[in-house]
Amino acid sequence: MRSLAAAVLLSSLAADAADNGLGRTPPMGWRSWNCYHGDVSQQKIQATVDAVTDKSRGTSLLELGFADVGVDDGWQACGTGRSLDNHSSFHAPDGTPLVNKTKFPDVKAMVAYGHKKGVTMGWYDNNCMCMDEYTKRNDPIWEAASNGGDVKFLLENDIDAVKIDNC
Repeated sequence: MRSLAAAVLLSSLAADAADNGLGRTPPMGWRSWNCYHGDVSQQKIQATVDAVTDKSRGTSLLELGFADVGVDDGWQACGTGRSLDNHSSFHAPDGTPLVNKTKFPDVKAMVAYGHKKGVTMGWYDNNCMCMDEYTKRNDPIWEAASNGGDVKFLLENDIDAVKIDNC
């Protein structure tokens, strides 16, 4: 009985929210992990952009609100960066993230490809595959440099969204 009374009370209260067009629906899109795991590439991401924007069956996924295509883990050049206590990273000594150029020859061109088709492009900033977090957490100065390098990379490549989690 109390829950029914609470539900009635809550339903009668007016919600006050900004009507600015943002957040009307949850962000929707596609991330590479569940499909490719670490076997992701620029070619596969561009094919996904094509699939999301394909109208051959009438309505595209983009038109239904699935506006983001995100590169998840697997883009990094694992073990090619700075080393600390026998753990290598995917960040250069200056903090620049090192991209696997065999898999992703031109990140900026890939992002531009998505933008041209109306898709926002997401990126996975940290990683689970390379375990770069060990080298970062044990050197706070270098961690700050790596974080700065990541931000610079995201901005230089016009990436719209970033995913950060805690492996």
